Amino acid sequence: MENAPKKTSYAKHIIKCYKDDLKYRISKNLMNYLPNLEGRMQWYADTLLKYSSFPLLYSALFYDPDIEDIRYIRDTANNIFGFNHDNAFFVNALMKKAPFESGSPDFDEWDKLNTVPKDYYGGDRVLLILGSAHPNGHVREQCLRRFLKHSSMLNHIIYRLNDNVPAVRKAAGEVLAEYLKRPDAYRELIRAIPYVEYVRRGERAHRDAAFSMEELDSLLRKAISENKLRVRDGICYNAFKLHPDASRCDTLLKLFRKERNGEQRVLLERMYLQTAPQPISREVLNIFMEDNYEGVRRTVYAYRIQHEGIWEGFEELLCSKSRRIRKFAEQQLDKNGFDVADYCRKHLPDTILALSDKGTKEDIPLIRPYLDTHPCEALTALVRLIAEDSSKLIYDNMHSDDPAVAKTAYRLARGLKCFDVKQLISMIHNDDSDTVLQQREILLLTKDGAWHVMPHLIRLAGKYPRLNRNILYLIKKNLQTKVKLPADLKNEIQQALREGSHKGIPYEVNNRIFYVMN
Repeated sequence: MENAPKKTSYAKHIIKCYKDDLKYRISKNLMNYLPNLEGRMQWYADTLLKYSSFPLLYSALFYDPDIEDIRYIRDTANNIFGFNHDNAFFVNALMKKAPFESGSPDFDEWDKLNTVPKDYYGGDRVLLILGSAHPNGHVREQCLRRFLKHSSMLNHIIYRLNDNVPAVRKAAGEVLAEYLKRPDAYRELIRAIPYVEYVRRGERAHRDAAFSMEELDSLLRKAISENKLRVRDGICYNAFKLHPDASRCDTLLKLFRKERNGEQRVLLERMYLQTAPQPISREVLNIFMEDNYEGVRRTVYAYRIQHEGIWEGFEELLCSKSRRIRKFAEQQLDKNGFDVADYCRKHLPDTILALSDKGTKEDIPLIRPYLDTHPCEALTALVRLIAEDSSKLIYDNMHSDDPAVAKTAYRLARGLKCFDVKQLISMIHNDDSDTVLQQREILLLTKDGAWHVMPHLIRLAGKYPRLNRNILYLIKKNLQTKVKLPADLKNEIQQALREGSHKGIPYEVNNRIFYVMN
């Protein structure tokens, strides 16, 4: 292995392709729209490369790059991601697109970045962060174990406690224990509460005997109590839960009113219902029952059922626009022998949606007259009850002048397979004056994947320039891994590319399609 030839030239090749791709995109897309390039070139380059080409550039680190190559990749990462690389959720989503490379980068070369005095980009920090989310589990582990050289790494350490590879979880636990010995770790731990909650909801971390959620919560309680810091909006439930004086219900209700995240509001509500002196006043129950978030209303309804049973007017919940609340009401009423369908028939049009849940095809004539006065509800009900003209109803209403009706019809079309490829292509061509409608029809065309309709997408990209960006996005989503296609489909794709690749398909996307399907 010591005599194995270096592959530095391949690393440089990847970097050159990356730079050429950037230059090509700028020359093709920027010249027409931003004639004054000075001062805008770097901004455009940074924006363009987000979420797209960088994972491929990162793969050059696995082919013995020299120190200048490593520095270029590191500097590029910092330039285009900014503070986003501290968001472990973002980093994990990004690096899923990275090629799976065997082996490991040369971490000794990375260490040379840490020896430069006053290095603006913080040595190899961002490379380790990105590597901790790499598809190769061995690389994730090795990067984690090098985190201790840097600060502000806690988000990524905690996130990896829920990794799918046991060795990575073990490394994260060991690094976390060492990291928390730092004097400033408590402040950082408070800011990492969303990642603690991610681990709490996950299952993998709890499989390891060495992991203790109770110990992590204890550290958080200490952090909140010793550091009088303002906890970020959206996580006040977590701060309250971990705070020593969690029995103060007035504080809990105050936090509920300030909280903006719906799921956190439900958790605050549940804690209040469990800890407040009983019986809870009707005034407080009304606060929960009138909340805009359906989860809050559903929780308090369940509380009232448990403590009061079905109350007078409970059947009015069948008029709710929330299907979950209607289902909850239907289940409770069914238990008590209440004829839900009959009630719905007698209280139309308010109960149209509930009747679509509990009714039959015989109820279709009762609902159809409301297409004019309650189009969204009636259309939804007729489609759910499988009316014979469901496809025509969806098609007609997708072309409605009312945006709400058109959107409802599109969502119903997404749930049903009522148009075949030939019909959708015809619809796209017929609706060339309505860009929004065409975009929706293209999404329906690719609902079951893009490869079987790839020739159509290629031709549409050339014919409709205003749709080009969205079509290219749908195509690129399918170019991450190689595919084996039937010979006739492969030939048709190649023919479509030869016909009009210069019109709508950029050079690099054209080449990538040929590469992926060969």
